[in-house]
Amino acid sequence: MKRSAVVKPAVVKPPDVKPPVITPRSPRRGRHAGGLSSPSFCLASASLLLASLGAPTFAPAQSQSDTQADETTAASIDLGEVTDLAAALEAIGIESGVTFRHRADPTTPIEVDQSPLTFWQALDAVLDQSSLDVDPYSGDGDVWRLTPRAPQRPPRGTSAVYFGQYRIEPQTVTARRELIRPRLSGLQVGMRLAWEPELAPIGLSVPIASVSGELDDGTAVVPQDAAGTIDIATNRSSFSADFFLPLQLPDSGSRQIRRLEGTIESMIPGDRGRFELALSDPVAEQTIGDMTVRIEGVRRQGELVEVRLGIELENAGRSLESYRQWVFENPATVRLGDGSDARHLGMEVYRQTVSGVGVGYLYDLGDTFDGFKLVYESPTSVIRDQTKFVLRDIPLP
Repeated sequence: MKRSAVVKPAVVKPPDVKPPVITPRSPRRGRHAGGLSSPSFCLASASLLLASLGAPTFAPAQSQSDTQADETTAASIDLGEVTDLAAALEAIGIESGVTFRHRADPTTPIEVDQSPLTFWQALDAVLDQSSLDVDPYSGDGDVWRLTPRAPQRPPRGTSAVYFGQYRIEPQTVTARRELIRPRLSGLQVGMRLAWEPELAPIGLSVPIASVSGELDDGTAVVPQDAAGTIDIATNRSSFSADFFLPLQLPDSGSRQIRRLEGTIESMIPGDRGRFELALSDPVAEQTIGDMTVRIEGVRRQGELVEVRLGIELENAGRSLESYRQWVFENPATVRLGDGSDARHLGMEVYRQTVSGVGVGYLYDLGDTFDGFKLVYESPTSVIRDQTKFVLRDIPLP
């Protein structure tokens, strides 16, 4: 998966601090909560500090082919020669295509001995030394806002585990004991899963059967349910998502989860394709990779023109069953006779199957559309990946 991003480094000017001058260079091309029932007793909800994790523990990604494995390889960033915050963020931005906005002193000293690092390892090392954090809700695609570190917030580098292109960090642990319906008692571990900016996963999930672990007294960690999956919502403008692992409430007096592990199943967009179909051809069809796009009808709707588009994906799996939003976000324009593009004014889904969708797009094309082409851009395949994570020494309430 080859993607490139234009680097537009910028820093918001703080009072009495001169912002650094950053010269853009060519960026690296891409590789591609529940409420309480009454009566109930909430034991606690706590922010977490993981004990020293040492070297991250993870299992290598299991990809369907060597090509796919290469497309999901983590970034490699060298910060060995940077000396301050401005230079460090510039180096990370060039490699990732991300612009960081902040009000910190750009001359804050930064020293990173270990290199090369993955994107998240490099960013966390810089943020820990500059007392900054990432605002997960202010991201606008390739523009991220950095905020001052919250009081008593544990270092990002020791509170998270890195595996492949992902970073996972426990956020909360909540225990709930139901007095009237004891079987509803439970323990929830809130997690934040982040991915490299260029990954843009279509869908993420955790099979409940993959979740296991052990408490500090040797008692096994048991999920509340034995089957099913935990779906993790994603979108193109975000780089992280929160989810909860529902566990059975331990009966012992344990103080921490010694080990908690599971598997992240991901669906990642493959190479992008550009489909061009003549509106004058009622059976126009084009196949690129695993995707076939065809015109299923062109008709007038008052002063507008509706173009019905059928989109089919071979080996779609759950990518068009539970995670089809990515299809609707793909650009679909009409190339006019003068070479300009007309954007659609609205869309309506008229068919959904496990392998495809039918979408009607409305355009203002005037009196005729002879010589016009529909241009649809989309990933033409979906890469499926499984990666194991292991977290250790999570304090209990």
